[in-house]
Formats: sequence, C-alpha cells, structure tokens
Amino acid sequence: MGIGQSTRDGRVALGRSSGQGRFDGLLIAAAMLAVSGAGCTKTTSISVSMKYKPTSSVGVSGFPVTAGTTLFIEPIVDERAIKDRVGEYSEDDELSLPANAEGTPVPEFVQHALVRALADLGIKTVDEASAANRIMTVTLIKCWTNEHGKFGPTSMYDSEVRTTIKVADTSGTVLCEGVYSGSNSRFGGDHNEDNYQEGLSDAIVDLITRLGASPAFQKAIVSP
Repeated sequence: MGIGQSTRDGRVALGRSSGQGRFDGLLIAAAMLAVSGAGCTKTTSISVSMKYKPTSSVGVSGFPVTAGTTLFIEPIVDERAIKDRVGEYSEDDELSLPANAEGTPVPEFVQHALVRALADLGIKTVDEASAANRIMTVTLIKCWTNEHGKFGPTSMYDSEVRTTIKVADTSGTVLCEGVYSGSNSRFGGDHNEDNYQEGLSDAIVDLITRLGASPAFQKAIVSP
C-alpha cells in the first residue's frame, strides 16, 4: 500500500516511503556523530587571566611603620624558568595540562599584588624613586600552582610565590635582603581559573605577612 492510498475501511494510510526513511536515518546518525565528536573535544591547556583576587588579608598586627615611610618598588626582575605559565594540572604525577598566563604579564601582576598587600601593612608606595626614602628590589623566582586532579570532581590547588627582596635607602645602602616566599592550598573545581587566581593572590598575601613579621624588614622599612 502506498502513501495516501485508502484502506478497505476507507481510512487513508499515512507514512513515509522506504527511501525517505533511509534518508532520515542517515540524518539522525550524522547528528549523533556530530554530538559525540563535540563531546570528545580534548582540553589541551588552561588559561589563567592574571588578576589579583585574594580571599585573605595580611596578618601582621602592630607593624611599626611611620607616616614618613615611602617605598618605591623597582620593576620586578623575572627569573622564573618558564615565563608563560603559572602552573599545571597533573594526575597520578603525570603532566596533563599546562596553565598558561593570560592578560597582564606575570611580573606586573606580582608587582601590583605586592603594592596592594603592602598597603595592608600601612606602607605607602610611590610611583617614582625620587619620591621615596626606601627602594625595594624584587626578583621573582617562582609563581606557580600545582593542580592535583585525583579527588573526584574536585582538585587540590597548591600555590607558591617565591622571591628575593632587597630594601635599600636612597644612598643605596642595603638595609635588608633575603628570600621570602608565600604559599596557599585549597580545594576547588577542576581547571578553575578562579582557584588559580585566588591561590596565587593568597600566596602573595602570605609572603607579605611573612615579610612584615621579619624583624630585619621592620627595622629596614621604618624611617629614621
């Protein structure tokens, strides 16, 4: 019986021809393959926009800074081994995905974060060395987050920022020098940009907390 032909009781038979059915079947199969292919797209890297997003604050009370202290931070010297990345995702100790820094260059991100964190100590920073009575030189050794993906739907983020910091007066006399680092650990979703940003930001807050608690730095930063 063909499409539209009447049956014995007078009803009209509705349907598709066998050729039309085969054509529709091919369309459905193609759509399923397209959806399947889209679901199999592999992530090859993680993009991290370099933004200062701390979830903690500098924890030094009674820091002995005076109103006359002004600090100039020289442009940061970047001595990191890998300059375009700020971390990696790994599972079972195998490198899976690099976390690439995007937007603001990493040294500028760190410098901006240091200014913000030092302000929490009450230290005023200035834009010109001529307006300062203390000069800070910072060398960036590490700015890195290890994301460990072996905790089900969540990851552990371990962040560390390590520097060498030197403080001198305007005559060039070095008043304080040493290696200072900060760290942060947190759980978060897999490949989550916010967790990279917050982890690195809180590591810098921790670094400044440790720096501010140093008697040598306290002595160096207070104006005579």
